[in-house]
Amino acid sequence: MKTFAARRTQNLTLLTIVCVVLYFAYSVWQASLKPTNFYTGWILAGCMIFLTLYNMRKKLTFLPALGSSAMWLQFHLYIGIFTIFAFVLHVNFHIPNGIFESALFILFFAVVGSGVLGIFITRRSPRLMTRKGETFLYERIPILRKRVKDEVEKLVFDSIEETNSTTLSDFYLKKLHVYFSRPQNILGHLFESHTPLRTLKNEVDVVERYLDSNEKEVLQDIVSYIETKDNLDYQYAHQLMLKGWLFFHIPVTYALLIFSFVHGVLAYAFHGGGM
Repeated sequence: MKTFAARRTQNLTLLTIVCVVLYFAYSVWQASLKPTNFYTGWILAGCMIFLTLYNMRKKLTFLPALGSSAMWLQFHLYIGIFTIFAFVLHVNFHIPNGIFESALFILFFAVVGSGVLGIFITRRSPRLMTRKGETFLYERIPILRKRVKDEVEKLVFDSIEETNSTTLSDFYLKKLHVYFSRPQNILGHLFESHTPLRTLKNEVDVVERYLDSNEKEVLQDIVSYIETKDNLDYQYAHQLMLKGWLFFHIPVTYALLIFSFVHGVLAYAFHGGGM
């Protein structure tokens, strides 16, 4: 069985050969005054349609005969790179200046950019979430967050009854209520920043000086819940990105297909006769 590195080298070699063949054909077409834009346009259309099929394949998990999702992903990645090369040839190494062509250009690279971002996210986030600690289903995170908040509030209210002191409850209302009520530090978690958590723990250390021994024990329990909530927020941030980038990538992809279809119709309407 080939290793991942060997398969990647083989795929990149094959991709390079295909790109060289296309460039050679492109040069021949240009030299013989062939309509290169039409040829590269059809190649682009075929590639984009195939790339769009990957989203449909992910939904048809009950049809193993279509090939594994991992195999389709590999095709998606390498044909995506080939599509970029074909697009560069299609625009003849120039940035379009017409309004419609510029919109197509922007849409194309919006799809490419979001796709590259998606590769980065899908490779990075699962690894980081596993390293951080226990992982949770995205749909369960709000439930678990509510459960943690309820447990902390119970600790605080019980502390008031036992100690007749509101120092801990005042601190909770001022610093912790919002923290436990909703996701916090989304960007910080995505960029692996621990500053917000350290800042909150420093504030906990400050208030601890004013507590008696019973309240300090309660505070230590709350600190453990703070860390649990931090992990929930970490999981939420990365899973939100794993799901969220597709809500941009897929609609922009379909917008590109529609614009490309209109572009093709207009190209044949105004220049097709010259073929």
